[in-house]
This record gives sequence, structure tokens and C-alpha cells, in this order.
Amino acid sequence: MNKSKIIVLSLVALLAISIYAGSAVAQYETQKTTDFELDANGSFTATETAIGVTYEIQGSAGATGSISADVYSGNPMPSAIVPTGIGLTNFIIISFNMDPNDFTSGLITFSYTDDDVANLEPPFMIYKYLPDANLYVEMPTTVDEQAKTLTISLTSTDDPLFAIGGSEVENTDTESTPWLLIAAVVIIAVVASVLVVLFLRKTNRL
Repeated sequence: MNKSKIIVLSLVALLAISIYAGSAVAQYETQKTTDFELDANGSFTATETAIGVTYEIQGSAGATGSISADVYSGNPMPSAIVPTGIGLTNFIIISFNMDPNDFTSGLITFSYTDDDVANLEPPFMIYKYLPDANLYVEMPTTVDEQAKTLTISLTSTDDPLFAIGGSEVENTDTESTPWLLIAAVVIIAVVASVLVVLFLRKTNRL
């Protein structure tokens, strides 16, 4: 294999990695970790304004741990089944780092804005992802339309991925944004590959 072919293959591999990275960046937004210690009554409450989430935990007094929230702009499980006619937004993976025996119950309140649900119709509910079935299901949700919050109750630490759901509005393009970014990365990669090949051909002729 000559030097020019090695260079081309190396560039193709690099471009493939760039495309993969571009798709991941298009989905992932941010992470927020909250450390906690349950008080003498076995309670802990905290609001993370930056991601619009409030935690209320009940468990063993003095228990410590942390809660990590990973926020995604698009569905991190794109192959998962979504109920017919339902659109999802504000995906968030919530992971509890604590002894499960110290956890009794919890409430998680999700805040949303009009922009967040611009392409959905009420009533809004929280949906959770079931990995064994690869589908999203509706959860019992307490809705406060004035405060624009949705609250769910947990009895275990095994419900990591949630999303706000509502009836889809026709012609929605909320989910298209990540794919537009991916398409742009692909186009740039193809153009760059063509230019590299043309350059190498010109070099070999000299």
C-alpha cells in the first residue's frame, strides 16, 4: 500500500470519528451533580435551577449520596418505541448514587417553559424509558399549569431516563435540529474527502 492510500484511509477514519462525535454533541447538553445528606427526619430537598429540576428525597436519617442529571436536547434512545401521537422533549437521565436500602421514596419536579413544549399540546405528562422493552411509558404525573411544573413519585432508584411528553403538533421540527447538525457534519466530511483525493492525485502527477 503506497503512502497516498495510507493517508486517504487515515483521513476517512478521522472523518468517520468526527461524524460520530458530531452526532453525540448534537444530543448531549449538560450534566449536574447534586450531593446530599438526609437530615434527622430522613429528608432532603434541593432545586437545580440551571436544569429545571427539584428533588425531594425520603430515606434513612444521615444517609449520604449524590444525584446526577444528564440533560439531552434529543432522544438518547432514538430506536425506542414512543406511544402513537405523542411527542417527547426535555430528555434527562437521573442517576442515584446511594445505598438503595437508604432510599424510601422521592419526588422529582420538572420545570418547563413555553418554548420547551412549543410543538406539543397539553396535557403534558412525564414519560419514562423502560430499557427491557425499549419503549417510553406514561407516568402518573401531578401537573401545575400555572407554575409550569410536572411532578412524579419514585419508590426506587431504578427509573433513570425521563422526558416531557404531550400530543404532537403537526409540522413539528423540534427533533430535526440534531439531524440537521449531523447532516452538516457529513457534508463537510464529504467535501473535505473530495478535496484531499484531488490534492493527492495532483501530487502524484508531479
